[in-house]
Amino acid sequence: MKLQITNITARNFMSFGDNPVSIDLNESIFAVILGHNYNNQKSNGSGKTNLLIALMFALYGKTPKNVNKARLINWKNKKKCEASVTFYLGSDKFIFYRGIKPDFFHVYKNGEKLEIEADKTNFQN
Repeated sequence: MKLQITNITARNFMSFGDNPVSIDLNESIFAVILGHNYNNQKSNGSGKTNLLIALMFALYGKTPKNVNKARLINWKNKKKCEASVTFYLGSDKFIFYRGIKPDFFHVYKNGEKLEIEADKTNFQN
C-alpha cells in the first residue's frame, strides 16, 4: 500500500517558534527541502534537520539518538511543543498530532479522531 506524506507542521519545536511552520508536500511528486537563513544568508541553521526530526517525532514519538525529548521544546517559549504529519495510506487520510508540555498524541483517520489504546506502542504498530 502506498504511503504519501502531504504535510509536516511544527510549532515551538526546536528552532521553530510559536508561529507554526508548515511544509505542504501535496502538490509535487518529488520534494527537495532547501534552507535559507535570512540573518546570515547561509543555508545552515534554517531548520531543515529540525523539520525531519519533527516528522520523526510526529510519526513515532521518537528522536534521533543524539537529541533527547527535552531539547525538542523551543528554548524561548518552553511549552506547547507540537508536530504533526498528514499522510495518505491508500485512500485513507491520517493526521498524527503529537506534543510535549502538555504531552498528547492524537490520531485522525478520514477526519475522525481515533481512540488510542493505553499502550501507545501497540496502537501505533
